[in-house]
Amino acid sequence: MPKLRAVVIALVTVTAIAIFDAPVRAADIPPSDIVMQTTAADTAAPQNGQPIAAFPINIKETEENGYNVIIKTYALEPDDSPDRIPTEEFEKFGVTYTLSDITKKEIASDEQMEHIEKVEIDTASNELDAVVKQIAPTIPFEKDGFSGTLALDITTITCEVAGYKTSTYEVKKTREYPHLSDADLSLVPKSITESGTTYQLVDASFNATSSNNVDYENIPTSYTAVATYSTTASSKKVTGYITTAEYKGILTKAATGQVIYTAIYIGDAVTTPEPTQTAAPVVGETQSPSESGSEPPTTQKPQHSQPTDGTSLLPTVLTIMGLLLAAAGGAAGAFWFLSFNGTVYCQSGKEYRKLGKVKINIKEPVVVLDKLAAKADSECFVVELSPKAYRSLAGRDVCVRLGGETVIHTVDESTEYLRYQFEADFSTSP
Repeated sequence: MPKLRAVVIALVTVTAIAIFDAPVRAADIPPSDIVMQTTAADTAAPQNGQPIAAFPINIKETEENGYNVIIKTYALEPDDSPDRIPTEEFEKFGVTYTLSDITKKEIASDEQMEHIEKVEIDTASNELDAVVKQIAPTIPFEKDGFSGTLALDITTITCEVAGYKTSTYEVKKTREYPHLSDADLSLVPKSITESGTTYQLVDASFNATSSNNVDYENIPTSYTAVATYSTTASSKKVTGYITTAEYKGILTKAATGQVIYTAIYIGDAVTTPEPTQTAAPVVGETQSPSESGSEPPTTQKPQHSQPTDGTSLLPTVLTIMGLLLAAAGGAAGAFWFLSFNGTVYCQSGKEYRKLGKVKINIKEPVVVLDKLAAKADSECFVVELSPKAYRSLAGRDVCVRLGGETVIHTVDESTEYLRYQFEADFSTSP
């Protein structure tokens, strides 16, 4: 009886844990045919300089074509030797397993690095708008096996003068000198100075401004000289600009990652024990003492005695186990159907505000917003499904109700969503 009581208590405890933990950890429980364990061959210590045996990352036990099969998966680094994979026979639960095949698969992994490339180009202007038109917005780039496309960072553009060109030219000034007594060049100044620059006389012309009539002839008595002065000046002109800019981005290099080895071990054939049959006694027949080889039974009054062990209570224990497991399944289902599996947001302009969580019945997916709408700033809502709810509702219609209005949304069947959201806009309803 103490042993039976301990067995029943243990079964009840395990079932209770399953009831309360199953909804929370269901996604974390591996498939029933995956057994994460190691064997003596996996943990064998190195001998005679042999490499340390590798540990499998996954072990699967199955039956194929009537034989026990164990499939072990190993993940080794590219420089690891496949000799680390155990190849010896081993025994498990009385079954001897022998290595049959090993497959190899290289997993490619991309290495990434951030890169900034500084470039210089010649531009005719230092105006940003003009410079941007001369610079490519993106450039392809390769370095040390990495490649990718870099984008221009417009905030890093700077311009410096590339050089100057000096040119000379003539500058002229004109002066008038009136009331000269004669048209004599010596009466005209040979140079003038203006704003610190000296100009030299290069030409002069004389015009009579007054005259006297002598013997019926007009004889000039005064002259005005118009003098032209000249000097040489120079100027510097920018020939162009050296523009510097930075391109930034992520470069990628394809590299060999881990190497996945799959070792297949074949065990003995699966044996199914033959059922044993016990001949039932024929009603009305009795055996003589000589036939049975024992003394004739004495007639006793049937008595109801308590069993001395728990064997006769095994059917009762199994019945209790079945009921408890059924209860566990029902509790898990109830938890799934009644748990919060949706979140509602209110959209106001470009901002979203969380209103609260809702429970969506997977069999009849309906979202009622009447209570949450009291806290909303608008009648435009966004409903977000939990990952489990999305997987169950993919391809199905979800009804969203507010007051007497209903919006129906068909859940996209794509599997690329990390978080599935859809809009239910009641503000446009008539």
